[in-house]
Amino acid sequence: MKPSDYIYIKAWGIIMSSLPYYIEGEQSKAATENAPGDAIYKSSRGEWVRLSTCSEGVQADVKKIVKGFHER
Repeated sequence: MKPSDYIYIKAWGIIMSSLPYYIEGEQSKAATENAPGDAIYKSSRGEWVRLSTCSEGVQADVKKIVKGFHER
């Protein structure tokens, strides 16, 4: 996958009020490390946290932001 394919990382970054350069760096890291497609961030233990393992509320929030990407 290419960095821009990691849309959930971008959405999570928006939720966390991360700066664009940080989000892009995390997306690049995910691509380099072949992170799962639904990765949202890398934990302090070095594991990629996946959207599919998050609560339904978090999933809904992230998916709402992602939906907005496609509506632009």
